[in-house]
Amino acid sequence: MRIVYLLLLFVFILSSSYAQDIIVKQDGDTIYSKITSVEKGYIYYLGKDNIGEQKKYIIPVSDVKYYVLNSSDNQEILSEADKWENDLIGPDSGVDSKKEPEFSRVRLGLNAGFGVRMGAVANDAGAYEEYINGLRTGLCIDASITFLFNKKNGLGLKYNLHRAVNDDYDFTIGKMKDEINISYVGAYYHLLVFDLRKHSFYLNFGLGYTRYTDYYVFGFNAGKIYGDAVGVNIDIGYDFKFSRNVALSLKMSEAASVMFNAVNETGGGSYDMSDVRENLSHFDLLLGIKFMF
Repeated sequence: MRIVYLLLLFVFILSSSYAQDIIVKQDGDTIYSKITSVEKGYIYYLGKDNIGEQKKYIIPVSDVKYYVLNSSDNQEILSEADKWENDLIGPDSGVDSKKEPEFSRVRLGLNAGFGVRMGAVANDAGAYEEYINGLRTGLCIDASITFLFNKKNGLGLKYNLHRAVNDDYDFTIGKMKDEINISYVGAYYHLLVFDLRKHSFYLNFGLGYTRYTDYYVFGFNAGKIYGDAVGVNIDIGYDFKFSRNVALSLKMSEAASVMFNAVNETGGGSYDMSDVRENLSHFDLLLGIKFMF
């Protein structure tokens, strides 16, 4: 979890630096400020003068190319930036500036990438340490759907699969092979940290169910070990919006859980492994696409 804590700190610092609203004038000048209202063709905002003191300012909407709201307390002010950018309306269209901004309330994300198990190899692994290390890395797929209450907050559901495969031959034992699947299904709270035109960063915090399955061959023995656990999940994501409804998605994710019991199922029967303590946590780096409806 240490990696995730550092990433969360980075996102917090980054989001703080982008917390200001942005006004881009028709002549290309950019004003970093806090917009307080948009009324009757004018934008009212707070800004600093040449000596650093905060003062109230006003600018005609006709002088503004677009503006972007990033302050958390500005959710009820209409952000016309995206609409102007898509040529849907202009500053003289008579749009009600008090209307809540339009946004996509449903987000569907599909991602794939590479994952690393977070648990350390046991000290008594001995000659099998290299083989076990080969099972710590694997491929991942991730699917999620988010339902937004407003532009910054929502709830969602996700599915994540971490799959690792390794095989080898030992002269004393024979064939060794493991196919390990760690699947996670859960719900999460979604928070948009900041949204800057085409670029956005978000956090997801979730709780769910983890399922572990290992199909193994160890010499003349073959079978399946399986078990489950309660897991928590943290996502740190970045979206680059290249059209109105589609975005490129980059996501770092950690699913943390520990399995305290398992079942070993072989051809001769099955038995409980009540003394098992298996760390199922893994960190994933994922790339994919997001659809917004």
